[in-house]
Amino acid sequence: MLSNLKVLVIAVLLKLIMRRRFSVIQWEALALLLIGISVNQLRSLPEGTTAMGLPVATGAYIYTLIFVTVPSLASVYNEYALKSQYDTSIYLQVIWLRPFILNQGTSYLPM
Repeated sequence: MLSNLKVLVIAVLLKLIMRRRFSVIQWEALALLLIGISVNQLRSLPEGTTAMGLPVATGAYIYTLIFVTVPSLASVYNEYALKSQYDTSIYLQVIWLRPFILNQGTSYLPM
């Protein structure tokens, strides 16, 4: 569910930040994705269930918003940073990104 929601948030951020244009078919696909996410989440916890003093639904919405928006914003910023430097060679940009890619790959290795 979160990966589908990330697609929707990335599309909105691309529209807002990078002024990207989407075709009618792409907007329809995003609307269908939103409908699918909504239908999937209709089966939620029973009413009145609480955790840490907040209703679970409210806390879940807040955490979901944070966990989806932050990586989506990082993804859009990364694309903006790469595409805003047209005078820099794509090969040089890949070399600059290589340490970050390698760092992310090694952060999942067991200790």
